[in-house]
Amino acid sequence: MTPENLELFKQQLAEEQQRIEQDLATFTHKHHEKGEDEYAANFPDFGTSTDENASEVETYSEEVPVEHSLNVRLQEVRAALERIKNNTYGMCIICGKEISRERLLADPAAKTCMSCADSEEK
Repeated sequence: MTPENLELFKQQLAEEQQRIEQDLATFTHKHHEKGEDEYAANFPDFGTSTDENASEVETYSEEVPVEHSLNVRLQEVRAALERIKNNTYGMCIICGKEISRERLLADPAAKTCMSCADSEEK
């Protein structure tokens, strides 16, 4: 991988990490789990009436899956940035072969080549 491509992917990953953290900050709070910063959805407080309590539960129920998906993606992005630091970025974590530039352009956090990704799905 060329230094230019590596810098491009590093920049894309850093920007995505920032966007995800900003999105998470709008409806979650940070907590520490397993030594990593993760985010947990805030339970809203609309009031004490039955309707307000129902709205709180509904809002929370809608936000938890979004929080989970964003946390998963954030961990993937952080792992990719760590692979850049360790000079292992762009190499499949299963077979060790180089991940195609096209795959990394589609998903800069990709950790497997297409062949291994296809095998994992089966």
